[in-house]
Amino acid sequence: MRTTGEVVRWWLSRIEGDRARSAKYRDSMGSLMRRHVLPRMDKVPLRKLDRVLLDDKLIFPMHQELAQLGQIGPAVRAVLNKLISGGKHER
Repeated sequence: MRTTGEVVRWWLSRIEGDRARSAKYRDSMGSLMRRHVLPRMDKVPLRKLDRVLLDDKLIFPMHQELAQLGQIGPAVRAVLNKLISGGKHER
């Protein structure tokens, strides 16, 4: 894998088939990745990926867009907070 998009698609294929996760979680993560992460990060080479790039290309724009629309819900807020803090998402 060379790009962020390739990693995201690989991860999505894994969670979408994982019945240990709730359908709501799978749907939410699929929507989040397809609507927000892939459009912004798809072609970013993994070797260039760092926290500054994530913040500039994904976190800040996404937070601004969703906050303006009043659509940032608890699940999205939790994912954004984990990304910002560098934490791992638990099952």
